[in-house]
Amino acid sequence: MKHMVLEELLQDYSKKDGKIIAIVIPVFNEDKCLPLVVPDIINYLNENQAKYLWQLIFVDDCSTDSSYGYLKKCAEDISQNVKIVACRLAKNSGSHIAISAGLNYSNGDFTIVMASDGQDPPEMIGNLVSEW
Repeated sequence: MKHMVLEELLQDYSKKDGKIIAIVIPVFNEDKCLPLVVPDIINYLNENQAKYLWQLIFVDDCSTDSSYGYLKKCAEDISQNVKIVACRLAKNSGSHIAISAGLNYSNGDFTIVMASDGQDPPEMIGNLVSEW
């Protein structure tokens, strides 16, 4: 049932004036990093990539900390060009499965995969978009 709800959320976020770019971010026990990383990514997208519509798809790999709760709160905030989706795997399956799940839900014109611990700077997004 939750699969359909997430699918409907993603379908509701359809193209308007620009292209949709999705970013899949697998998460496992990152409650210390996420409050730094998520705002950093959103600020970068709003300030430097506002001509695109963005889907940030966070896939929690059954974290044992408060990562998923934080992401659910982030998903409630609606930005003009950034839509956050938070989903959680039923059991811990590893980052490759989390990435695969995120790619499955992505409906962007192209999709970027980033780490949730801040090792990939938001500026990398601009480089990838330029290359695209």
